[in-house]
Amino acid sequence: MGRSGVLRLGVVAIVAVGCGSSGGGAAATSTTAQDRLALGLRHDSRTFEVTTSTRITLVLPSRYRWSQPVAAGADVEVNETVSDSPTGGQMWELRALETGRARLTTRGSPACRPATPGCPTAPRRYVVTLVVG
Repeated sequence: MGRSGVLRLGVVAIVAVGCGSSGGGAAATSTTAQDRLALGLRHDSRTFEVTTSTRITLVLPSRYRWSQPVAAGADVEVNETVSDSPTGGQMWELRALETGRARLTTRGSPACRPATPGCPTAPRRYVVTLVVG
C-alpha cells in the first residue's frame, strides 16, 4: 500500500473512530456483514460478520503498547498501517482471506509508569471474533 493509501486509510479511521478518541471506540455496532468495519476497544469480546471483501480497521488506544494481533481459525491478514494513528493509538488493517471463524487476539501492556495517575495497572487482552462468509 502506498503512502496515499495509508493516508486515505488514516482518514477513514478518523471519521469512523472520531477525532481525539482515546478509547479506541468505533462506529460499527451491527453484527451483520458490512463493506467497512472499524473496530476499537469498546468492541472487545464481540462477534462480527464480514466477507473477504470487507475493509477492516482496528484501532486500539495508546495508553497500552499492543502486540501484533494474531488470528486463530480462518486465515486473516494483519498489517500495522500506522504505529501511532491520528486518534492516539495503534492501527491495523485486517483482511479475511477465507471463510470461517477467526478469533483475533492482542495483548496490551501499560504504556506508562504504574505510579502515574490514570495509568492502567495491569496488562489487558483484546479479543474479537470475525465470522467470514
